[in-house]
Amino acid sequence: MLSIASKGSVLSIVSVGSFLSVGSIGSAATLFAAGGGRRRVRRSGGEFVRRAWEVVMVNRGLVAAASGFAGATTFGAFVSVRENIPGEPLGLNLPGRVPVHLRLGLGSGLSAPWPMPVAAMVAALRSGPGQPLPGRVCAAVGAIVLGGTVVEPATWGRRSRAPLVSAAVALNLISGIALMTAGRRASLAAGTISHPSQPPSPAAISRRPTSRRKSTTR
Repeated sequence: MLSIASKGSVLSIVSVGSFLSVGSIGSAATLFAAGGGRRRVRRSGGEFVRRAWEVVMVNRGLVAAASGFAGATTFGAFVSVRENIPGEPLGLNLPGRVPVHLRLGLGSGLSAPWPMPVAAMVAALRSGPGQPLPGRVCAAVGAIVLGGTVVEPATWGRRSRAPLVSAAVALNLISGIALMTAGRRASLAAGTISHPSQPPSPAAISRRPTSRRKSTTR
């Protein structure tokens, strides 16, 4: 009886010890995982704050101009398909139908190629203090839109005089001017912030020539 009891007690002690060891290992693993989870949560939270700050600090005027250009391009594509006005820069005819040209990114007589508004919108959303490149991209896109609109025969009424065509031409011109102006302003403002004017150092001030007044004797 005693031997059986002793064996039972030994087994119970061993089982309790193994249970405690397993529990300690599990708790350590749990604490380690919890620590990593906290670090991941902190990292993701910091990334979210940084992204939100970038969204808040974008140039809203540039985003508005890019959005207007995207809307003008969409309206021009719709009118081009309806009135069958393909792109004819300087009178050069491209083979194919207008919907095919639009899908291939060639544009039409009343709309810019779709990569251009996409590039302008991406650049506008990446704008911010100290970043002159997005403004320069939008200004370049706006200038290209103006040039492309001017060289189209539809702009001068040589293809169709429908009211929708005239409205599409006017929107293209207005959106191109607005995008070019907003891009130039954003670029200049970002360049001013990235290269602020520094006050002269005391050494430079001390080296400046001082005007000496000649004393006059009576």
